[in-house]
Amino acid sequence: MVNKYRFRVEPVVRPNGNCPSKEFYESLDVVVKSKFIAIFRAINKSRDGYLRDDKLRKLKGKHTDDLWEMRVQHNHVWYRIFCFRIGSTWMTTNGFQKHGNDTDPNEIRRGVALKKEYESQHGR
Repeated sequence: MVNKYRFRVEPVVRPNGNCPSKEFYESLDVVVKSKFIAIFRAINKSRDGYLRDDKLRKLKGKHTDDLWEMRVQHNHVWYRIFCFRIGSTWMTTNGFQKHGNDTDPNEIRRGVALKKEYESQHGR
């Protein structure tokens, strides 16, 4: 049987068992969750693991350490889940509700720290 999905989306699990992006996702209402599920499915079915719209885009600026963001809007509120790619898997680090125009630098630092923690755990 051929796997129809080429790419996966998985949460980073910390050494203590916590999973920040999963905890964030589980706290969302069903409409916002369904929008993130649509992004996960689109990534799974894509040819190269990337999306051609603004729902998945690379963070710009210094100190982003190759982090990307999945973006969802509902009722004029933006939600983000940060992620990075290893091979055919997108690893999600953390999520948050965006307030204002700029992304909170603390959330970026948290995402970078979780990525580095994952990489050190898995010898990358």
